[in-house]
Amino acid sequence: MKRFVYMIFLVFLSCGKETQNQQKGYHEVDFGFEDFKEAAELKSKKYLFKEILVPHHVLYKSGKLIVSSLSSSEQLFIIDAETMKLESSKGKSGQGPDEIFEPWRMDKGLNDSTFWVYSISGKEFSEFSLSDDSYSPQKKIKQSGDFFQSLSMNWLEKDQI
Repeated sequence: MKRFVYMIFLVFLSCGKETQNQQKGYHEVDFGFEDFKEAAELKSKKYLFKEILVPHHVLYKSGKLIVSSLSSSEQLFIIDAETMKLESSKGKSGQGPDEIFEPWRMDKGLNDSTFWVYSISGKEFSEFSLSDDSYSPQKKIKQSGDFFQSLSMNWLEKDQI
């Protein structure tokens, strides 16, 4: 009998309260495959670039595809997204002052004409231009100390700091 009374109490308690998401104006919707009325067949075309041996990541920014590669003499390749033509390469492979090694993550950053790359081995962020022909980064931010890996870059405008 105690169990029955306890169960009734729980039912009444749960019926009258809204969830946190409902209080914030969110609502849950359950849907399945039958809710998608239109099926679309995806079509693709394969592009081969002899310069890009082992593509690693792709970033889209300002009509360009930036592709990182782990085993090329250059680490970054800029491709016009509309024509699919290789425009330039950046980031000479190495661990020297103007080189990058193992580009791990890429980020759009705040500037429309640049993008950022994080090198896991070098523990540094490098900013590259989308428009110039330079292999070298415009800026670098080197991590110090025992910090091992950055997971993501989150940029703020100066007035947001």
